[in-house]
Parts: sequence; C-alpha cells; structure tokens
Amino acid sequence: MSLPSQTPDLAQQQKAIPSASEVGQAIASVEAALRSLGQDPAPARSSDSAKPSWIVQAGPLQILISIDPLDSEGAVRWVCPLLLMPTRDLLPFYRKLLEINLRLTGATLGLSKDVVYLVNSHPHAGLTPTEIRAAIQQIGGYGEALVEVLIAEFSGASLWRPT
Repeated sequence: MSLPSQTPDLAQQQKAIPSASEVGQAIASVEAALRSLGQDPAPARSSDSAKPSWIVQAGPLQILISIDPLDSEGAVRWVCPLLLMPTRDLLPFYRKLLEINLRLTGATLGLSKDVVYLVNSHPHAGLTPTEIRAAIQQIGGYGEALVEVLIAEFSGASLWRPT
C-alpha cells in the first residue's frame, strides 16, 4: 500500500460555514417539529440570537436543542442531562454506561463534570421537521428508560434537576 503522492491542501479540506438561509431553514424545521409535538417554540427558545437553541420538556427530562451557525458541519445537536453520578461504585457505573452506549442507535452517552448526558447530532442540511421530531422522541424515550435502569441499579445516582 502506498501513500498518496500529495497531501490535500488544508484550505480545500475545510468546509464552508452554513449560509444564513441554511441556518434559517434549520430553525424553521426545529420550530415546526416542536409545534407538531404540541410545544410552543417561542418560550422554549433561548434569547441568544448568535446560537439558536430551545429547551423542551420530554417527560421528566429536558432536552436542549441547538444549532451552531459557525459549525462547519452545520449540525443540529440534542443534549439531554439524565443523572448526577453516584458517589460510590464508579467503576461498575462507568462499565454500565459503556455497555449501554454500545447498544444505543442514534444517541450517545457522555459525561461532563458529574452529570451523565444523552446526546445526538445530525447535519441540518435537508433535515425535516419529522426527523427532528423523531430525534426528540427517541432521546426522550431513551432518557426515561436509562434513568429508570441506572437509578434502580446504582442507588447513589439521582435524576438531574435544573438549577
């Protein structure tokens, strides 16, 4: 096997930042998805106009949906805080998270500080309100099931609550 004779120019590899119309279409799709779920997007939307985002309720959980207009991938991102980590039995807890992560489709578990998150991202180009709605429902469904399983198995874990 031989290596390519030329290294691609870094400037050629970089993707263009999504246009304002692409970001506007993504915003419209997210808001249409929220309306189809019976949620008014206006009160759920962040006041930060530089990075459009919404916080939506999915059962007992909240999902942050965001669009980063400067992200060259042009992605919609769903982030759902699930649990505060237990204070003991961390190795079995991490192992369980990794085992669950292996079985998840369309979502990933992650940690930041002492919070377990369920996340998903998808390029927003061509993403329909129906697909966004399905992702919200999937994250919410996974989240509720995972909270139930993890709290039952690890008594030190507790449901994340906004502060």
